[in-house]
Amino acid sequence: MTNAPYILYGMPLSLYTGKVRAYLIRRRITFEERIAANPVFAAEIIPKIGRFIIPVLVTPEGEIWQDGSEIIDRLEERHPSDFPVIPTSPSHAVLAHLFALFGSEGLLRPAMHYRWDFDEDNLAYIREGFMEEVPIPRDSEEWETFFLKSSGRMRNAKTAFGVTDDNIPAVEAAYKEFLALFNDHLADHPFLLGEHPTVGDEGLYGPLFPHLGRDPVPSMMMKNEAHGVYRWTERLAHPGHPLGGKLVDLESPPSTLTDLLSYIKDEYLAEILAHIDFAEAWLAERPDLGVGESGVDKRSRRTLGFADYQWRGQTITSMIMPYRLWLLERVQQAYLQTAGQDRAVVDKLFGDAGLKPLLERRASRPVLREDNMEVWGAPRSTSLDA
Repeated sequence: MTNAPYILYGMPLSLYTGKVRAYLIRRRITFEERIAANPVFAAEIIPKIGRFIIPVLVTPEGEIWQDGSEIIDRLEERHPSDFPVIPTSPSHAVLAHLFALFGSEGLLRPAMHYRWDFDEDNLAYIREGFMEEVPIPRDSEEWETFFLKSSGRMRNAKTAFGVTDDNIPAVEAAYKEFLALFNDHLADHPFLLGEHPTVGDEGLYGPLFPHLGRDPVPSMMMKNEAHGVYRWTERLAHPGHPLGGKLVDLESPPSTLTDLLSYIKDEYLAEILAHIDFAEAWLAERPDLGVGESGVDKRSRRTLGFADYQWRGQTITSMIMPYRLWLLERVQQAYLQTAGQDRAVVDKLFGDAGLKPLLERRASRPVLREDNMEVWGAPRSTSLDA
């Protein structure tokens, strides 16, 4: 490797940029951050990736990596440490990937609600954040047009993730429940699974800091009602925090961890299973879809459609994304690496929490990441045991 720094293209307010930035800082990896409006991004990066998407990391050698989880995977390979974010213990690795999935995708409803539904308190801060993103004069009509278009797209995404006027009380109640559970857990553990961070922490950090830990309304809520969670966000992005190596005993797991697993079942299981069911029906209509193909009409499109599922006594309609199945695939592949006592430990944890369907059901074709794009792999059995 050269002595040049990595270059991180993203946005200060971005959920997915946030977890990569925190990782780089904590691991003391030299990098330079550039906004996505940088002319180089438009002229050189987007043409190579084929779509506008962040975060993107350019290596000192000029390689282009996209997607927060994939970036962290590759950095772990290049910069190994005594405390890898994918635990060497197979059973801990399964849990780490589960929380990575839930954090990155299962907390999007509160993240989007608390950002975009409190304009009286949040909007000035959000506008200032957007102003940092583009080289347009702040007092110009052009900038106002840009902000209204960009923020409007995000408000539409909030609805696409399942937030409606009718279910806002349930979204808020669910988030406050999570904050309390995670805060209780962190009272005895500096990180999710013990004394050092894992990809589970990285996944949770995405929504819990760039959105919920920085925007005015949710930030004050977190500081006042879940101080331990806010301190955790600080630890996760602090290069001087002393790391230990001991992870929690999963044969006698802390009740605070099993409570969080039960919460994932109540909050997210129906949603991710709806993704599997929708993908199966979608694939059945495309029997000639080739291996390595996305099946979507343009590279910038990340969704297959919309599906309904039951959540907290009401029907939610949200978009179906192959990316989530890719994250679920990581959970299931980690599970397939377990054996003996590790397998028994995971089976009990998932069984007690009601999460066993995540270890029993999968799409008949895996989602892969190739050339910075989600594509479909070869057909296979829908059972993990096959």
